[in-house]
Amino acid sequence: MTVSKNMTINPVTTTPDMGVFEAFELMKNEGVQRLPVLDNDGNLVGIISEKNITSAAADRKVSIVEFALLLSKIKVGDVMTKEVITVSVDDPVELAARKMSDNDISILPVVDHEGKLVGVVSRSDLFRLLLELFGTRHYGIRVTFRIKDQKGVIAKLAIALEKIGANIVSIGNLDSDQGYSTIIMKINGVDENLIKDTLSPLVDGNLDIREG
Repeated sequence: MTVSKNMTINPVTTTPDMGVFEAFELMKNEGVQRLPVLDNDGNLVGIISEKNITSAAADRKVSIVEFALLLSKIKVGDVMTKEVITVSVDDPVELAARKMSDNDISILPVVDHEGKLVGVVSRSDLFRLLLELFGTRHYGIRVTFRIKDQKGVIAKLAIALEKIGANIVSIGNLDSDQGYSTIIMKINGVDENLIKDTLSPLVDGNLDIREG
C-alpha cells in the first residue's frame, strides 16, 4: 500500500515571507504542529514547527515582552528547517512510518515525481491505517499466537481455518526472536472453541483467544 492512498491532500502550508506569529496562529487554528513551506512557484523549501518558533526565541535569551516583539519581526524563512525529510506518492506506507519513527517527527510532506507537494502523511493517518489492517472495526475473534519462522506455516494455518469455515478478516505478523514470529488474526464465522481446537496443534502453545 502506497503513501498516496493514505495521505491528507491539500494540506495547510505557509511561505518563507509569512511572519512566524502568523504561522503559529495558523498552526493553532488548524490543529497542526508543523507546516510545509512553499516558495512562490509552489516548491517545497522547508518546514516549520512550533519547536522552530520557540527555539528561535530561546536561542536569543529574550524576556517575555521581548519575545512578543521578536515574533512580530521574524519570518518563517528565518527559522524553518530547510533540509526536509519527505516521502514520494509511490513510497510504501511502512517507509513513511519508519522515517517518522527514526526521526521522531509526526508529519511528512508527500511530493510527486517533480518534487511538488501533493499532501502530507501524519501519525494519525498511519494510526487509522493500523486500525484497518487489524480489522478493529469488524466484529470477530482476536487470536494471538507464536509460530516458527518456517516456510509454509501461514499457508497451513489458512487451509486449516478454511476447512472449518472460518473467515480471516485480518492478519498481522510481528517479528519475534529466536526463530519465532507473533501472529495476530481477526477471525469470524466460527466459535472460539473450534478455533482453539484447530490452531492449537499448529502453534507453539501460546494461544490467546478473545472477542474483539
